[in-house]
Amino acid sequence: MVSHLGSHMELETLVACLDGQDAEGLHAILKQAGFECFLSPSNQLSRKGTKAFDVLVRTKDMLGAKTVMSRVSVMPRGTAKLDADGELLYCALCGSDHVHAYQGQIPTIIPSISRTAEPSAGWYHCLTCDGYYNNKPSRYKSLPFGLMYGSILAAFTLLVIWLIEWLRFNV
Repeated sequence: MVSHLGSHMELETLVACLDGQDAEGLHAILKQAGFECFLSPSNQLSRKGTKAFDVLVRTKDMLGAKTVMSRVSVMPRGTAKLDADGELLYCALCGSDHVHAYQGQIPTIIPSISRTAEPSAGWYHCLTCDGYYNNKPSRYKSLPFGLMYGSILAAFTLLVIWLIEWLRFNV
């Protein structure tokens, strides 16, 4: 992919779909080597923001950037972790992909109340932010909408009763 931003700024993708930490690391290495490079979000998730980045460099610097990148040794990544639906697992709190299934006691704000996560419950633990989150939809997700709908119906009922009482005494 080549982006044309002007005759002197043709950008080309050096590496695609890196997670945030790896993209920032490669960006810093290329900047230190004297190459002008940019990070571009390659996918955006509506709730938690960007999860993957493309590293872009000028077309004229592509060969030098590949040479610098070939000298960088990184730890190998494991295979991508997928949930039951086949979607990539990311922490719902910080966006990291360093998560694992969790089974055991889940800490809560209230000290005397604890919850237990079972293997089928869909709980995950993030190794980056040390947070716990449930990947399954909440049973109470529609509760605010139900309360709002009930409040509107109650207000409409009170309005109709007030209107009937007003018409009965004033007409």
